[in-house]
Amino acid sequence: MDQGFERSVLVGNNTGIVSTGDNASITQITLAPGAPKPTAAVPTPPDVFGFHSGKSPVFSGRISEQKHLKGILGGPSGSVAVITGCGGVGKTSLAAQTASEYRGTYNPVWEISAGDATQIEYGLSRLACRIDPGLVDQPSEVAAEWARAWLQTHDDWLLVLDNASSPRDVRALLSQLPRGRFIVTSQQATGWHHIGPVMPLDVLDPDAALGLLVTIAGRSALNSEDLSDAALVCEELGYLPLAIELAAANIAQTRTRPRHYLENLSAAPLDVLIDHSASEDSAHTVARVLQANLKRLSGHPLAEELLRVMAWFAPDGIPRSLFFRMESPQAVRTAVGLLAKYSVIRWTEGADEPTLNVHRLVQKLVIAWSRTSPDGTFESSFTATDILCQALGNEDPEEGFKTRWRRSLMPHVDSLTSKIKASDETLGAAALYRISAYFLLRQGQLGQANYYAQRAHQVTVRIGAGPSGSPDIQNLLGQIQFAAENASGATEHFKWALDEATPRFSEDSRSVLTYRVNYARAILAGGDHSAAISMLDDAVSDCVNILGGEDPLTFTARACLGLAYETSGDIATAMSLYSQVLFDRLHTLGLNHEATAASSALLGGVHLANGDPSGAIPYLLIRNSKNSR
Repeated sequence: MDQGFERSVLVGNNTGIVSTGDNASITQITLAPGAPKPTAAVPTPPDVFGFHSGKSPVFSGRISEQKHLKGILGGPSGSVAVITGCGGVGKTSLAAQTASEYRGTYNPVWEISAGDATQIEYGLSRLACRIDPGLVDQPSEVAAEWARAWLQTHDDWLLVLDNASSPRDVRALLSQLPRGRFIVTSQQATGWHHIGPVMPLDVLDPDAALGLLVTIAGRSALNSEDLSDAALVCEELGYLPLAIELAAANIAQTRTRPRHYLENLSAAPLDVLIDHSASEDSAHTVARVLQANLKRLSGHPLAEELLRVMAWFAPDGIPRSLFFRMESPQAVRTAVGLLAKYSVIRWTEGADEPTLNVHRLVQKLVIAWSRTSPDGTFESSFTATDILCQALGNEDPEEGFKTRWRRSLMPHVDSLTSKIKASDETLGAAALYRISAYFLLRQGQLGQANYYAQRAHQVTVRIGAGPSGSPDIQNLLGQIQFAAENASGATEHFKWALDEATPRFSEDSRSVLTYRVNYARAILAGGDHSAAISMLDDAVSDCVNILGGEDPLTFTARACLGLAYETSGDIATAMSLYSQVLFDRLHTLGLNHEATAASSALLGGVHLANGDPSGAIPYLLIRNSKNSR
């Protein structure tokens, strides 16, 4: 018999381990009791569901968002939906609520914290132990690897990767597991284009927010006045779900009226937003959740400074170009992009130019933290003031404000004015208030114009301009009263302006001449024609001698003198003065200037009022020529 045949494992009395072939070697591995079973041999246990929070009875709104998510999850294996948004906006709640509705359709339905690779490994090991309890005694890395292998050999499961720090942290796992479906939540808004469709999650709509608060606080505990105040609470909290949940729980727990909660939030926002007495988790407060998000900006000083400045503006519609005054446009674009990447800010959709939104609680907390800083300074408020002052003051405050750009800036002026304390106001703030008042005056918003003019006056008086304040601001207050047809009030302010300016400036200064003309206009409006004519006649003469016959103030003074003669009944002298103003404006400003058209219309109106329609025609043609352009 062949010697090799005699060594065959098929013959003889061989038992146990057999080695065949020349120079064969044997490696023996002894598996420990309870070693992992082959993954393909382990069936899916019934109802494998692992969430910190499942379906919530107080979940509110999000109908369209859930529909969108279900459209993705109902697709083929390997489908991934990415939910992004700022901390506290409800990404995890939406994922948990939607995933809970697939319980029974997909199995397992499992949540994994995905902040880093270690958390992902731990989440997978928990899943492995749930599928095969025999893995409990295995090292975590062994159980996690077994879970990967099991998911690779089974279909129709759903994993929620919660709070992923970045696409990089989850990309490897997703590429290894093509047979299931995923929901990923993250505060990082960008970089997901290689992974799946992104759904940015916004705050709740007002009705859903109020419904959430009322459900938690208890409808029976709130009267009609409370409901109105509760709506204001939701608005003040920016409709952020986490903030509303905690506010409602606090209202229910302490039997606080919504009105009192609002008062506390206004007086001590940091104390209210860091309070965890109504939360099961001391880290799960609005302040801590948002602060954790802001920590990502550490090491990016321009991004941090931009956020501090934005805190003073209105939360919506902040033009990015405003900040080009702080740094180079490219540096600002990069810093703003970083803020948007981490969901600290959002872009305004459909805006003519890139504008930004910052959640009002982020703004509130940034300002509150600034007030508790060691030095207690508010450099960011000074920067915000300066930026708005420059943006509004690029043109003469007397002209050019009827633009959409400047109207869009007023909500930000309003916001800064409401947030800054009187003790922190500087002359820069006074300048911003004065420019804003001029703009509002030209827009016909006399109430708001007066408010800002008064604020400017208060600041200048407080800083040391004397009890009457700045002559320029007194003149502004007079213009507002004049526009409101309050002749006595206008006269008083113009007189103050003139009295304050005369000792400070030479009598031939433009300011003093302006105040003299305005004072005379107010005297005329009060009915004293002779006094007004005398004052305006002197003012016209001085304007011609000092400023020249073609200066705009000379035109204005002569037109006012014409009005004084017209109202006194001397129509011939009035028309002579009006004609000279029109001639001078045609010569210096041209036919198409607004001031020329105004002078022409004025002369045409005088002819019509005095029964001379044919004499009015040439002047009205000039006006209509301007209006048709």
